[in-house]
Amino acid sequence: LEKLASLVQWWSQAQRQRSPLIFTAKELRESADVFAVELLDMQRSHRVLFGAEIVADIPVPMNLHRVQVEHELRTVIQKLRQHYLHGPSEETALRTVLAKSFSSVATLLRHTLIAMEHEPAADRHDLLQQVKKLLHVDVSALQAVMELRAAGNPLGRVGSIYGKYLETLEKITEQLDQWLPKKEWQRVKQ
Repeated sequence: LEKLASLVQWWSQAQRQRSPLIFTAKELRESADVFAVELLDMQRSHRVLFGAEIVADIPVPMNLHRVQVEHELRTVIQKLRQHYLHGPSEETALRTVLAKSFSSVATLLRHTLIAMEHEPAADRHDLLQQVKKLLHVDVSALQAVMELRAAGNPLGRVGSIYGKYLETLEKITEQLDQWLPKKEWQRVKQ
């Protein structure tokens, strides 16, 4: 870590990039069960800059991927509810919360489709249309929040968009939850 510290500081401070996550090859393989979403994203869009290819061949347990996606969707919903309860009339704060949430929500929408065995579109506009078509949900609030993130101005009152956004995420989460009902889960004896 000491050898990497100056490079990471340059990367995160001077280049204004997120600090890299550091894994050994063994740790990365052993983390596929708890970082299934991240590992699938890495497998879909990584480039080897130096050394051996280690990411592409790591098996990702898709049943645990679905659980991670549902967990993260439910976490986003809980956080959005809490933010609203702390300041339902503070439109500026709610706009900020909505705008910040969309990047994570878009990732989780992609992974919801992956978990449900659909190939998600790369473009966010197309992704929302897929969600509308495949999950039969109204995506207008998702579109409004996507536009808020891009342009800074929501369509309509923030409170109503906020409620519709939450409702849409709840419906999507419910559908994902039904994809593999928990009552069918069983521990396998070895």
